[in-house]
Amino acid sequence: MSDAHLEEDSERHRAAYEAGDKLALAQMIMICAVYHWPLPEWATTAFLYGYGRLVTEKRASWDDVLGNPFPKGMHARTAQLEEWTYEVYRRVKKLRAQGVPLDKAFSLVGRETALGGRTVISGLYYKVERAIREAGGEGLEGLWRRVGVSPTERQALLLGFQAQYFLRKRQARKSSGK
Repeated sequence: MSDAHLEEDSERHRAAYEAGDKLALAQMIMICAVYHWPLPEWATTAFLYGYGRLVTEKRASWDDVLGNPFPKGMHARTAQLEEWTYEVYRRVKKLRAQGVPLDKAFSLVGRETALGGRTVISGLYYKVERAIREAGGEGLEGLWRRVGVSPTERQALLLGFQAQYFLRKRQARKSSGK
């Protein structure tokens, strides 16, 4: 990834952070860590300010600094499944490309990830299939493009960052007109 990608992602995340999305700071830190980029000035300042609040205010928490990636009240199991949704989809697709029947692919991915059996895995898989259909059938890349995930973020997501959160957050912003 180039410096131009860093500048583009930095500006987008800065604007989101200034609009109140604290997770934009966490996402920028993650992107810089993945690509070994220096942390932009705005992110350094925001992190240091937040860290200062964390160590000086009794009631401050990391959620106050970096946001909470999961809505209040979300169960740990639901969060775990949401985090793995796109990885499950990718793994099932890879097995299907190797000629493995769909039901067998669901079972294999369920055992491999220890997330559950065929029913759980098929639910996650079809959730992505529905989202892709709603995005015009352009595949996962098309879905990411539609909800505004940059090439840099896409690669970071594939490295394990919470794809589901990015997509849900972007869709909520588009729906609210922000």
